[in-house]
Amino acid sequence: MGKLHSFEFIKQEFLKRGFNILSTKYINAITKLKYKCDKGHINFISYNKLQQGRGCPDCNALKMFGNNYGFKHGLSKTKEYRSKNAKEYRKANPWLLNLKGAKARCTNHKHQSYKYYGAKGIRVKLTVKEVKKLWFRDKAYLMEHPSIDREDSNKNYTFDNCRFMELSDNVKRSRNNGR
Repeated sequence: MGKLHSFEFIKQEFLKRGFNILSTKYINAITKLKYKCDKGHINFISYNKLQQGRGCPDCNALKMFGNNYGFKHGLSKTKEYRSKNAKEYRKANPWLLNLKGAKARCTNHKHQSYKYYGAKGIRVKLTVKEVKKLWFRDKAYLMEHPSIDREDSNKNYTFDNCRFMELSDNVKRSRNNGR
């Protein structure tokens, strides 16, 4: 068993890392201690983890934005980073949401519309490039709520069988045709 350090020793170790210890007593090396980093973030860490080089997770998240990939290898991206990038990606590639929805209807057994698509043998045979071509061919970027539609509802999602149309028109059409 390791040596039990004094609270003053632990306090000095935290100060070396730029952490102001907020806990008032030290129990052992695996018990978490409350601290405040030099950036003002308040967190908990055990002395063992501090010795291993761990530090403030909030500061780590801020460092992730500094390198070429937007995050350090081995660390996950922050929620804000993922959310921001996802929004930008969807804005730059709006046709992908329609392709993703079509694939879900045809492959995900838990999707509410699977029984009308995948269960009937309907498959998505479109590539991303083809969906992009359809998007611009049908001027879906001018539509309020563009939706991908199959002209013949008994056939697969293929380039020759698909088009973009307003969601409201597509819903009306599917109700009339029984999907």
